Amino acid sequence: MGTRVKLAEEALSKFDSRYLICSVVAKRAKQLVKHPESQGLAWAITEALKELNEEKISFEQPELEKPQARRGRRSRASR
Repeated sequence: MGTRVKLAEEALSKFDSRYLICSVVAKRAKQLVKHPESQGLAWAITEALKELNEEKISFEQPELEKPQARRGRRSRASR
């Protein structure tokens, strides 16, 4: 198994949302790619995953809202 896969699985075991992981890693990797010592995108993603797992990246996990019940519209069958 590849290094990135292991790092991604480790991140999934620590954080609730794979979408949150993806967003945080993508944002950090984008920063790393722009760095003069960058070794490319694959390297940047691996480094971002390492930083996330080592809790070197700070972020706020958004609170999810509960879905609200629909009001006002009736279905055609109930008319």
